[in-house]
Amino acid sequence: MGTKHFLGRAPLNQTEIRKYNQLLATQGIRGFIQAMIKTPEYAEFFGNDTIPYRRFPTLPAANFPNTERLYQQLTRQTSNSVISSVAP
Repeated sequence: MGTKHFLGRAPLNQTEIRKYNQLLATQGIRGFIQAMIKTPEYAEFFGNDTIPYRRFPTLPAANFPNTERLYQQLTRQTSNSVISSVAP
């Protein structure tokens, strides 16, 4: 949701999701937001004077074309997932 609201797009891939999840876990919400708004991408598209907006103003499904794939394949747990803090 962070890339959607701060960068106006869906996450590029699982690596980006992991990166921002790690920031959120280690630096909290303030660190997470700071990391988003200090990117070259944010500066290029929004700068200091523009509120972030949806950068792909077409049909809702077309705005975030890889969201469904990310949700269905890359963010769900499978039987191969190992979560050390959860008992089997």
